[in-house]
Amino acid sequence: MTEAYTLAGELHKASCNYKAAFAAYEAELKLFLHEKQKAASKMVTFFAAESYMSIILVRLGINLASIPLFTKLLLGNTVKDNYKLKHYG
Repeated sequence: MTEAYTLAGELHKASCNYKAAFAAYEAELKLFLHEKQKAASKMVTFFAAESYMSIILVRLGINLASIPLFTKLLLGNTVKDNYKLKHYG
């Protein structure tokens, strides 16, 4: 959603000049997306289960993550975004 909102805003701001909009979009989100990808790479082993027991633990973790308290305990700030959306109005 963040990426779509930002791209739409940059396209609007650049009067649909897509080259300028894409450059502004990349400049705006590059650091944010880099941090998200870095956090995701730390979780690869969780989602790439190699044994039956690991698959059971992954499913348990996913089910527990649907409960906000457990999400905070299990994942900490890895799912929290501190990105502030620009106002394109």
